Amino acid sequence: MTDPLDPVALTQALLRLDTVNPPGNETRAIDLIERLLAAEGFVSTRQPIGEGRANLVARFGVGEGAP
Repeated sequence: MTDPLDPVALTQALLRLDTVNPPGNETRAIDLIERLLAAEGFVSTRQPIGEGRANLVARFGVGEGAP
């Protein structure tokens, strides 16, 4: 992915991932999104819901010195 913040490039990268349900495998998409969010200062946690499946909760402006 050349520019991860480009919506077209991000969509293309996500579509290349095998997240077909069943079985799911959303964690492949979560790995990508979580890295992008972390680079922008987000803090995220995963909520596992099954093998290869999870929810991602991301927050901005948390922690010491946050507004």
